[in-house]
Amino acid sequence: MEKSPMFEKRDFFKLPVSYFSMPMGLIGLGIEVHHFERIIASGTTFSAWIMHLAWLILAAMTVFSFANLFKAEGRQFIKAQWQNSISLLDFPILTLTALLLLLSLEDFNEGQGLWLIAFALIVIAHTFLNIEILTRWLNDTNLKLQDIRPTFFILLSGNFMVVIVGDFYLPKSYDEFLWFYFSVSLFLWFTFIFILFYRLIFEVSIQDTLRPSLFIILSPPSLGLIAYALLSHATEMSVVTWALFSFATFFLGMWFLMQRFFRKIRLTMIGWAFIYPLASYDVSLQFIYDLTGNPVILSLAFIVMVTNITLSSILLYHMTRTLLTRSIVEEQ
Repeated sequence: MEKSPMFEKRDFFKLPVSYFSMPMGLIGLGIEVHHFERIIASGTTFSAWIMHLAWLILAAMTVFSFANLFKAEGRQFIKAQWQNSISLLDFPILTLTALLLLLSLEDFNEGQGLWLIAFALIVIAHTFLNIEILTRWLNDTNLKLQDIRPTFFILLSGNFMVVIVGDFYLPKSYDEFLWFYFSVSLFLWFTFIFILFYRLIFEVSIQDTLRPSLFIILSPPSLGLIAYALLSHATEMSVVTWALFSFATFFLGMWFLMQRFFRKIRLTMIGWAFIYPLASYDVSLQFIYDLTGNPVILSLAFIVMVTNITLSSILLYHMTRTLLTRSIVEEQ
């Protein structure tokens, strides 16, 4: 895919859909830290600071995005992204971020009816994106195998998040719907992981600037583990949870051993692709600790959390510095 031109400060506020991976990652990080604080019964409110920062950034980006829709240039910019089958893969970032926002507001869930309506609208939008993306990719004759990329797993992560958030907000009578969504999500995950790795091994390798997006592969099995544990009311580890955890851990280990390739990559907005997958994996570790009580798992969860906080801090610093120096670069 061709590299996009350098984004100056004024162009940053066109806000490509992929830029919403920043608040998505920060909300995921906040949920990760909040869940860890609950496990160790910590009295700290560090997660609240992360949440408030994430909400603030999300609100600002949403306002700028809607403001740009009133301009012809802004509408054309969004339309061009929507009509491109590859850029279309970024749009589930919006519904996934909305689902994470709902989950992060769980403590404020007082008006049940209003939250259910919000959840239903997000699920409808995300289901539409599933159908639109699959239909487009099945019928677009210009697409090739080398166009398959890890951003497909944003859609699949959103599918599992529907199950997780639904378990918090929906009555138990809707479990059949959640099981349906879980089963379809698992099938699509198996399908696309096979296609992606066939492409990575036998076709053209993924370009350097997109390598951080490989971390997105961690999200579906991590979220699938959490979704299955919630739906099955698990009290101990099962074959399914161990299999999903082992898959995610294997790839995390493989990416860690390949760190020399990631270190060569210049920091851009796509670096936020590290944050949400690591948060997903860490929360799955915390769920496993709840089921096993193994202190080694808790220690590993703490290490992953600290790593994720450090990465987020580096990315925030980089974003602030580049905004001030008018040199934001986005590789697509």
